[in-house]
Order: sequence, then structure tokens, then C-alpha cells
Amino acid sequence: MTTALEVRNLSVEITRHGHTIRPVDDVSLSVDAGDCLGLVGESGAGKSMTLKAILGLLPKGARVTSGELLLHTAEGTLASIDPISVRGHGISMVFQEPMTALNPTRRVVDIIADGARAHRDMSKSEAHETAVRLLGEVGVPAPERRARAWPHQLSGGLRQRVMIAMALATEPDVLLCDEPTTALDVTVQDQILGLLDRIRRERGLSIIFVTHDLAVIGQVAQEVAVMYAGRVVETGPVRPVLDRSLHPYTNALVTSIPHVDIGTDQRLRTIEGAPPDPANFPPGCRFSPRCPFAQPDCTRAEHVLVEQATDHRTACIHPEALASISVEGSP
Repeated sequence: MTTALEVRNLSVEITRHGHTIRPVDDVSLSVDAGDCLGLVGESGAGKSMTLKAILGLLPKGARVTSGELLLHTAEGTLASIDPISVRGHGISMVFQEPMTALNPTRRVVDIIADGARAHRDMSKSEAHETAVRLLGEVGVPAPERRARAWPHQLSGGLRQRVMIAMALATEPDVLLCDEPTTALDVTVQDQILGLLDRIRRERGLSIIFVTHDLAVIGQVAQEVAVMYAGRVVETGPVRPVLDRSLHPYTNALVTSIPHVDIGTDQRLRTIEGAPPDPANFPPGCRFSPRCPFAQPDCTRAEHVLVEQATDHRTACIHPEALASISVEGSP
């Protein structure tokens, strides 16, 4: 497979009030052309910060301290890129909350057309025609009429479709999705996930999809990377990772998902404790204080992703603890 985007050894630091933390620590990711990579983990794992670093959209006080971004070129090779140079043109982003991401002083048609004109050689009328066409492509009913609406006049689901249309207007090769279905109800969420999957297949888009919901990853992604406390702890094809997790954190996420066939006398499994404070990460494996399989050497372990099966890597130094476990009813 051809790699569309590769992130190598990305680290981000934030300095506030004289204290420095590293919410993203030596993260490496890659997504193949036409595939979807799911990036999953609890809140605070560093998922959204990773996406913002890829596009150079870090908040004030945050900075990339190491790492390299490589994008597939027309010549068929991977080339190192500057985030700002590919923002919108090669890589676009769909944000979590469209009501705050869409300009409330601009009509929908102008919001989409602005992006198209900024990155493509077209007139204002051509950009407006493109905007209406894209609204139809992403499933907005009566696109000609909706194009004249203001963002506040649309439902949450329609606003998210507008966000997707705006991202597509620049004809990107890679689409970054930062929990785009979190604020939507279940039925609308399913529609948006189906839309993104259809667009990926029809356009040959590569997608990095951030979520805390493993069920969503099982629905839309081909590959998955699991993040904990700023680090990637497990990567691989979706089904092997969800069905035969090799890191205790991934296994804990999978087994904590409720299922419709759970008995009335059964309690949902939970992950004991809480994620560590970024200002005071524990030594060795950062999950060890919460891990039921932790051993003394876990607190001294170096963080290295080791391949245990074909394309299936884990940072756990005791993967044999989970190797024989099969997760029934995984998402």
C-alpha cells in the first residue's frame, strides 16, 4: 500500500506559568492512501493535540519540539512538509463542534466558497457552484436553498455536513477528523460516519479519525492507533487490535464497552483510577499504576512499539499476559 501521510517522532510541549508539560510524546503514525486510521484513547490522551500539530494549529504556549511530517507527492514519493504549506490544500480538517468552527457572519455558500477560492484557481461564481455541488454531495437536502442559510439556522447534523463540504472544497488528499460526531445524536452520528466512509471510498481520501469511542473505530477504520498519556501504546489492523489486544489499556477500553446482551446482574467493567497528570507522568509504562497485569519491571520499561504479529505492535513488555485472551463481542 502507498503511504499517504506519515508522522515521525512528533512531540509537543506546552509551557505555562513556568511549567512545561509534554501532552504528545514521540508519536509516530501513518495512514495509507484511501484508508482510515482511527486514533483512540481517553480524554487527555493527546489525540486532538496530535492533529492540531499536524496542521500547525497548536494553541498559544504550545510548540512542536521534535518530529517530521511526510506527505505523498505527485511524483509518488514521501516528502517532508511544513504544516502551514499543506493546510487546506493537501490536508484538511473537520472539527468537533461546527457551531464554533463555522463563521457565524458568513452564509454557508460563502464559507465553503472561500476555501475553494483560496486553494484553487476559480472565479467567485465557480466557487459558489462548487459549494452548492458539495452540499449536495454530503447529503444536505435542497442544497441551493441551504447554501443561502446562516450557520445558526441549521441543525447540528447539517452544520457538520457543511464542515465536511468546506474541508472537501480544497480537494485534500488527507482529511483529519477531530471527534466530528461527539455532539450529535446516535442516528445523525451514524449518518455522518456513513457519509465519511462513502466519501473516503469514492474520492480515495485518507482519513485520520480521532475518537474516544472504539465502536466508532470498528465501524469506519481499517487501522487503529491507541494513545495513552501522550504516547501510542498499540497499533495495527482494527480487527486484530480489538479482538486480540496486546496492551492492557486497549483491552480495558474494549471490555468496558456495554453490550446489549449484558445480564441485569452484571456490572459494566471500568478502568480503575484516572489518567496521570501530564506534569507528573509515572516512570516506565505510564499505564502501570492502573494496570491489573503490572509487574515490577513495568516501572522501568522503555517505551518501544514492538511487532508481535503481522503489523500488530504493542508497547507492553508483557504481551503474553493478554495473548491468550479473546474479546467476545468487541465493537
